[in-house]
Amino acid sequence: AIAGGAAHSWKRGGFHFESGPSLYSGMDAKGKDANPMAHVFQAIGETLELKRYDTWNVVVPEGTFVTRVGKDNFCEVLAKVYNDPNHPSIAEWNR
Repeated sequence: AIAGGAAHSWKRGGFHFESGPSLYSGMDAKGKDANPMAHVFQAIGETLELKRYDTWNVVVPEGTFVTRVGKDNFCEVLAKVYNDPNHPSIAEWNR
């Protein structure tokens, strides 16, 4: 089995992938919206010193770009990357 988590990485097909921190559920969320690793720290009573950020670097075959955290800006970037505001990747991201 391959270990997972908020700081997980793996190699496949000559590419290196990093899952990175959880952008949407966050490590400080509580309840069902929390990152699974956040549940572990909450269960053992540990608090984390967290750094917040509002942008992230995205690398896809079509290029590398910086986008703000959240789906709206990411969809705008996808439309620019593909030069198509109705590209199927945008509908897929919005699911």
